[in-house]
Amino acid sequence: DESITVEQDGDKVTYSDEESGTSVTAGEGVEVPESFPSDFPLPDQATILSTVENQEVVAVFMEWDGMTKDALASYIDTVKAAGYSEETQAFDMDLGDGAFNTTVSLSNGQTEVLVVGTSDDSASMGQVSLTVIPSTE
Repeated sequence: DESITVEQDGDKVTYSDEESGTSVTAGEGVEVPESFPSDFPLPDQATILSTVENQEVVAVFMEWDGMTKDALASYIDTVKAAGYSEETQAFDMDLGDGAFNTTVSLSNGQTEVLVVGTSDDSASMGQVSLTVIPSTE
């Protein structure tokens, strides 16, 4: 398809679809897109794996070495201290053997971000996704 371009910069690859306005970037050295809210803190311990961006959504997908349920709760407290509050109550699912899934929507009144944290086991390697939710206003 002619509307899709692929750009490689070292170990980082960006796929862009001009028709849909969607851009996906993955690999080493991926940075947060400019359209992601600059006042929303990222977890210091996480490494960005990929990003997705289009006219409606911007999402950041990260790997977090050392992520536990308590560490994720502490990160959410950091986000709240930055001026975001829970739009929806956190949904926590304990999957046994240290595995869990936590989902919470946080807003500062202008921007809403869905935080999803998941860990497969007690090895403390987890994944975190941050997705800016389109405004319904």
